[in-house]
Order: sequence, then structure tokens, then C-alpha cells
Amino acid sequence: MSSSDSQTTRRRPDTGQLVASERLHTMGQLVAGVIHELNNPLTIVGTNLQVLVEYVQQQQELIDRYENQGPEAAKAYAEEIDLPYLRTDLPRILSSCQEGALRARQLVDELRRYSIANSPEVTPVDVKGNLSSTVRLVESSYRNKVTFELHTEQCPPVMGVNGQIQQVLMNLLINACQAMNDRPTMGHISIRTRGDGTNVYIEIADNGPGIPADVLPRIFEPYFSTKSPADGTGLGLPISKRICEKHGGSLVVASTVGQGTTFTITLPVEGSPELLADPSLPYEV
Repeated sequence: MSSSDSQTTRRRPDTGQLVASERLHTMGQLVAGVIHELNNPLTIVGTNLQVLVEYVQQQQELIDRYENQGPEAAKAYAEEIDLPYLRTDLPRILSSCQEGALRARQLVDELRRYSIANSPEVTPVDVKGNLSSTVRLVESSYRNKVTFELHTEQCPPVMGVNGQIQQVLMNLLINACQAMNDRPTMGHISIRTRGDGTNVYIEIADNGPGIPADVLPRIFEPYFSTKSPADGTGLGLPISKRICEKHGGSLVVASTVGQGTTFTITLPVEGSPELLADPSLPYEV
């Protein structure tokens, strides 16, 4: 084995560990955002349940008075509790509880899917659904800093590894959000998809500060990063680019200082022979 081969062999575990570490770091950010986001629907459900308990008690009292004191006593109590309003409000309260519980379940399900999306299996990937789910997760962490605009055409599924494609989307969206952390006003991210029958294209554009001309050529270099060490390993973009290439596609960037940055993902519908031969995450970049 040559010296370079030996060095490559020694580097692989370190690179894999760094990628795993970055994924865990991302998970930590998402968990914090999801916990905060869960407060809203759970608060709604909790408040509504208190009202429902009161309504149930009133209806039980109405039944008891009818059985023990007769129709006239029940009628008087019905007027006291405004029974027509109660009957109108009850479906609204139940519907609100259902909506809150559904929102909470969706957030937990999306986080769970991202956390376990490690299976290197090539399957048809629903780009639109994958993108919508990823945006909802990221949005939960950056709702007060960034607005999201999603325009998704009905694209055909692409042959790929679902977890890897989601990892690329997650990396790009979080990078865009972090780039706008210091804006005095809300940042904005526009996501668009389209297909031409052969490829699916995903465009992620932000109105952040843009990437300086001397930095732009280096953003896909392994370990190069303008972030602090606590915010990443410098492998997010290189791994994302390598995933796209392994899927037979590409990841390109265009940026103007002061105007923003646009990343464009191209994924072939049919996948690639390289991916079918080895669908594992490409640690070598």
C-alpha cells in the first residue's frame, strides 16, 4: 500500500465521524426548533381541553337535572349555560384540538424521519414531498428570522437515496438561514422546483449578504468554512455536492454580494450507475 493510500485509509474514519458529528449538530438545532414550535399547538390543545372539561361538566349537570328534577329544571339550566352557544362552540373547539394535535404529530414525524433517514437504499424519491417536509423542519428553527416561499411543480420522482437528498436540502436551507442571521430585517428564502422529463431542478435562493468573490471558488473545498467551529465542520457543502454528483446530477452556486445567493440542484430522474453500485454516503470528497 502506498503512502497516499495509507493516508486515505486513515482519513476515512475521521471524515465519516465529522460528517456524523455535523449531522448530530444539525439534529440538535432542529430538535430545539421543534420543541419551541410544539409549544404553540400543545398550548392550543391544552387551553381547549380546559374548555371541553367545563362543557362536559355542564352537559352532565344538564342530564342530571333532567333525570332528577325534570324537564323544567333542565330547561332553566340550559338557558343559564347558554346551551345553543355551547352546541355551536363545541365542534369548533374539537376541530381546533384536532388541528393542534395534527401539527404536533407532523413535526415529530418529520423530525423522526430525518433522524432515521440513514438507509442507503435507492428508491423513487418524492422531491416535492421531501422538500416540503425539510422546509417545515427548518422553518421551526428560524421562523422569527426568515420567511420561506415554496413553489413546487409536480415533478416526477427521482431514483436516489431519500436520506441523502434530504441531507443536501437541509444543509443548503440551514446555510441560507445562518447567512442571514445578522440581518436587521427578516430574511427571505425562495425555493422552486421544475422538471423537464429527464432532470428535476431545485433552486434555493436567499436575499442574504452574498458570498465574496474571493470566497466563492472555495465553498466546495473540504474543511473550508467561514463559520465558527461550533457552527459546522466545513464538510456540509462538499458532501452535498458529492451526493448530487453521485446521483448523476450537480450542485452549482451563483452569488452577488449585497443581493443574495442561489444554489441549484440538478437530479436525473433515472439516477446513476455509480449510485446503484454503491448507494452509501460518499465520505470521500
